[in-house]
Amino acid sequence: MLKGVGEQNGRKVLIFGLSYVNLERLKDGKPIQVFGEEMGIPYNVVIFAGETEQAMAEVVAGPETIINEVDHTRQ
Repeated sequence: MLKGVGEQNGRKVLIFGLSYVNLERLKDGKPIQVFGEEMGIPYNVVIFAGETEQAMAEVVAGPETIINEVDHTRQ
């Protein structure tokens, strides 16, 4: 995994580049954890994948969780 912190148009940007091995790991249901102190940020990050947003929400918070639609076209 490639990790970095940068700036674009005056805004801080976190950069995560996933290798095909990382993608296979996610497909196998294995999350990837990034420790913030390694990147100089005050947060740890967990990257995981799932069939749908609702399925991922159920894994994180339980089956009662409802996900609101996100506009994925916004940049």
